[in-house]
Amino acid sequence: RATIEARERLKLSQRDLSEKSGVRQPVIARMERLVNSPQTSTLMKLLYAMGYTLKVVPLDKIKNKK
Repeated sequence: RATIEARERLKLSQRDLSEKSGVRQPVIARMERLVNSPQTSTLMKLLYAMGYTLKVVPLDKIKNKK
């Protein structure tokens, strides 16, 4: 859901994101509908195209924030 929100916040259509990232639009659509889980490399391409990166955070840091 976070990738959809990021795409929508940037006012990008799936087609726009496809053109920026090089990831085919049907792949983006299936990922957003939770039909397929993207490979890490695909996710990184999408995030990079939107100006984001993936951050690894220890679970105990997340649990302590709640």
